[in-house]
Amino acid sequence: MKARIIIAALAALLLTGCENNKGPVALDITGQWELIGLETKSIQIGDQTIEVYMDLKADNTFELWQKLGEGRHRKYSGTWALTETTLTGKYSDGKEWGSAYEVSLNEGNLIMTETKTGTETYTYKTCVIPSGL
Repeated sequence: MKARIIIAALAALLLTGCENNKGPVALDITGQWELIGLETKSIQIGDQTIEVYMDLKADNTFELWQKLGEGRHRKYSGTWALTETTLTGKYSDGKEWGSAYEVSLNEGNLIMTETKTGTETYTYKTCVIPSGL
């Protein structure tokens, strides 16, 4: 008798767990990130060093600092949205990002592959953005 009650209780828990399953857990990509890798098949960057810092905030706003070569950092800001694993954004001037990105987290790194042509993959690591940019 006791065994039947335990089996029934376990079955009820399993069924309840299945009914409450809402799909995959959402990625949490909020935080400060530094570009550490770029794989591209379509753009030649030459021997210029690229430095990018990105702050994806919990309120779905972002700040981005970009520096190409010996130039200065340029700051961009706007809003971002994550739908399942697709990241999209809009700059503060209302212009959409050039592409959406498929995102994943791998060993603590944020991996972003642009979806327009699939030819560019960016790898970011967590960081503290330097002051004075």
